[in-house]
Amino acid sequence: MACQDRPREQLTYELETLRKRIAALEALHEEDIHARQAWQTQQKLLSELLDLQERQRRSFTYDIHDGLAQQLAGALCYFEAFRERTVDTSSAATKAFETGLKLLHDAIQETRTLINGLRPAILDELGLAAAVGHLVRESEERGGPRIDYHQQLRCSSFPPLIERAAFRIVQEALTNAYRHSRSEKVRVELVQEGPRLCILIQDWGIGFEPVKADSGRHGLAGIRERAKVLGGQATIDSTLGGGTRILVEIPIRDDCVHNNEPP
Repeated sequence: MACQDRPREQLTYELETLRKRIAALEALHEEDIHARQAWQTQQKLLSELLDLQERQRRSFTYDIHDGLAQQLAGALCYFEAFRERTVDTSSAATKAFETGLKLLHDAIQETRTLINGLRPAILDELGLAAAVGHLVRESEERGGPRIDYHQQLRCSSFPPLIERAAFRIVQEALTNAYRHSRSEKVRVELVQEGPRLCILIQDWGIGFEPVKADSGRHGLAGIRERAKVLGGQATIDSTLGGGTRILVEIPIRDDCVHNNEPP
């Protein structure tokens, strides 16, 4: 009865206002759905692009290894066989020969570096955990800080895109720690937590201010971008004198979560 006492115009106005609010909420919901679909489409396209790039890199790696690298190795064998049989030991001949031999050695090393840059062979041979372990040993052998490496992965292998991204993230972070942190120790962790691969790199060095950090020097942008294109995220915390902590979380497929788990 109270509603009947109110003026008809007032009821009509309130009803129209309510309809407009409902329409606005529906429009926002529709925009949210479209935005979510657009994001999912973008992630799918990025994943397909990265997969294509990975297959191209692998193809280039095989081409270089089976073509140029084998030709250089064959030429080196002939040079070394010639050196064992040559009778001309004059200084000029020896110098020219040794120069050519050195160039061949350098070319072979450069080829191996190129192959490793396209697709680290150790990832295919031993998997992510062992590849990062090898990376840790190399860093220490170069005179870097002592590294405490811990891995807890239930999967023996992950999709190539994830393995490559994780390997490069650890590589970049260790390079930064070696060049800039002045820390005596570094902690590296690879942990599989449910549907996520978590990568932690922490040092106790001089630190820096992330807001003012030069992304080109510290490689922060590259780490964030690698995580982002795989649907993950990178959290980088650092303070002057307080060291640096990098945590990267990357989602992994269900088959990676359940396959290869120990009985």
